[in-house]
Amino acid sequence: MAGIYVNTNLMAIDAHIQLSKAQDSLQLSLRRLASGLRINTAADDASGLAISEKMRAQIKGLHRATLNAQDGISLLQTAEGALNEVHGILQRMRELAVQASNGTLTATDRVEIQKEVQQLKEEIDRISKTTEFNTKKLLNGDAAALWSTDHPDKVEAIIRGQVVEGTYKLEVSATPGKNQIMKSDIFTLRDGAIGIELTTATSTTNIESLYDPQEIIQGNYQIDVLTAGTSITQSASAVSMYSQAGSSWKDNLAVKGSASTTTGYIAVRVGESGYASTGLTVYYTTDGETWTSATLTNGALTVGGVVIDFNGTADATNVYLTEGDVVLVAANSGGTTTDGGVQVTDTAGNSLSPVWDVDNLSAGYTEVTFVTLDTDSGNLHWGSFKIDWQDSVVDNGSIATAESINIQVRGSGGVATSTTKLKDIAKFYDPDGNFILSTPQKLTIWNGPNYYDIYLDGDDTIAEVAEKIRNAIVNGLGLKVDDAEVNNHVAEYITDGNVATTGEAAVKGTIVIRSPLVGENGEITISGDENLIKALSLEVVQEAVNPQTTVNVKDAHTDNPIGGDTVSDGVLRGIIRGVDVKISQEVGISVSWDPTNKTFVFSSGSNEEFYLHIVDASVNFHIGANQNQIMNTTIGRMDTVALGVADVLVVDMKHAEAAITKIDHAIQLVSSERGKLGAIINRLQKTISNLNIQRENMVASESRIRDLDMAAETTNFTKSQILSQTAMAMLAQANQIPQQVLQLLR
Repeated sequence: MAGIYVNTNLMAIDAHIQLSKAQDSLQLSLRRLASGLRINTAADDASGLAISEKMRAQIKGLHRATLNAQDGISLLQTAEGALNEVHGILQRMRELAVQASNGTLTATDRVEIQKEVQQLKEEIDRISKTTEFNTKKLLNGDAAALWSTDHPDKVEAIIRGQVVEGTYKLEVSATPGKNQIMKSDIFTLRDGAIGIELTTATSTTNIESLYDPQEIIQGNYQIDVLTAGTSITQSASAVSMYSQAGSSWKDNLAVKGSASTTTGYIAVRVGESGYASTGLTVYYTTDGETWTSATLTNGALTVGGVVIDFNGTADATNVYLTEGDVVLVAANSGGTTTDGGVQVTDTAGNSLSPVWDVDNLSAGYTEVTFVTLDTDSGNLHWGSFKIDWQDSVVDNGSIATAESINIQVRGSGGVATSTTKLKDIAKFYDPDGNFILSTPQKLTIWNGPNYYDIYLDGDDTIAEVAEKIRNAIVNGLGLKVDDAEVNNHVAEYITDGNVATTGEAAVKGTIVIRSPLVGENGEITISGDENLIKALSLEVVQEAVNPQTTVNVKDAHTDNPIGGDTVSDGVLRGIIRGVDVKISQEVGISVSWDPTNKTFVFSSGSNEEFYLHIVDASVNFHIGANQNQIMNTTIGRMDTVALGVADVLVVDMKHAEAAITKIDHAIQLVSSERGKLGAIINRLQKTISNLNIQRENMVASESRIRDLDMAAETTNFTKSQILSQTAMAMLAQANQIPQQVLQLLR
């Protein structure tokens, strides 16, 4: 028989142990049933917990990747939506270009169409600059690459797609093409108009202007301004004469009176035809204005001691005179003049010189006019014609600087001179005789999308018109070079076609407009009122030809060659991945003025080097749960420069026709980019589906590891609950066993 112990109740201890196990199992079941998880702590399943947590990371990563892909689709849809608008704009521009190509429109109509085209181009640029997603620019090239260069004025990178990062050295040389040259119609003087032209001058800087030519007979004249102090000995003499057909007095003319009391000039005009004899009426003047009637005495006239003998002898001889015959006589007291003055010579062979001092006379064949020099203002007056001299010609009321100029006077129907006002040029009148510049008219000078307005009115001279055009091109549009002489000849009026036997300056009477740059970048277009454009009748006599630009690309750090090409439009393609490099067309080309042939001379200059730094800035979509599970994409630059429509013009039919092809190319570029974006959007949608499937399967797998089988655990819970209750009852029974000792003590 087993003993009975009080101090140690082995049955109670054993029952307690079983109760503890049952309660631990019950507690575990309760925690699992309450959480629904099989693994609540690492102790529940250490390896299962590790596997579950790894799967949970994958699941959350897959979920985030799905959201990333959806955000990527939103970004691409934003870009694609903007390009959809660009497509619409380009389609409208193409429609306008086709409209402008129609011959039913006037020049003014096309200018109005150009206004809409210009606004549409600006909208394309605005869309390119401002389209963004979460502040990220999408269409300006920044969604593909960032770039910089040491010469941003000469080098421009057009980002097309995925690039190779690096710093590149560009070695550029060029073979010149041709510049654009335009010529106007030949401008002629209308009926009743007179033009005067400065043909040669020793120092044109001393002449400010020639203007208001009237009452001057056509011809070529030389005007000499003589410095004060010049000593000229002069006695009475005939210095010019005009005898008409049938007159016989010329060979018999004699002038006497070296000790005359009259100084200056005497003009004598025969009043009526007949034989020279006593009683023949003549007229004379000493001031060019007041004519005095006189009668020949023995065939001679005496004025102030000067004897003008038409017979050549003292005896009356029958010498036939014709009404209108003129003789110009110079007379002084037989000494010298040192006052300086003006001398006028008809360079066509009819001598009108010398003419001296402040009252200066020039023979006009049937009229006589005085030439005067205003020593206070420096202006030379000849009838109503005036030469405005610089102040340096006049010093303290006397002639200070010697000057010699040749002028040409032209009349109705002749080629207009540089001083001719537009109101005196026949081309500026319409077929009905109406002057087309009765109100000032605007003329617009275009260089690509850039333009500058000038205004012409009837009082502008043809030289001033050329000057306005030149200033518009050089200063307004900025088409200029470092050579000031070249810039000065960008636009000019050709006054004498004999200065060059060939070339654009061979024909006088035309405005010549020369671009100082070769190639399309230097092209100039002029638009305005239809009648004004017709009056100018500008014609391109030399088309712009792009230079041949050779570009060799090297790694800037190692100097290893990468590639090179020769291009005709200044754009290097396909050598640097994802980048078109646009080189200014004036790089490697020098220009100078040829004064002999009156033209620009373009030649190859020295080779130039530039550096281009490219940094990848493409967009990465993280579309996986793990490292480097990304999809890379780029969005190219989509402004007017990248699309090739920045210089689209429709202001004339030629440019409107060319614009159609340019816009077609731009539409193709946008279509290609939209197609690429659409393909990526479709890919991302498939990616999202795949990610969702992966996540679903991963969740199921992780659930099997970590989630609780509620049915099985309920069974365990019931079992543990029953065992706990049974153990509790048995523990109570075991605790009652020591009570049996009391029975023994009774």
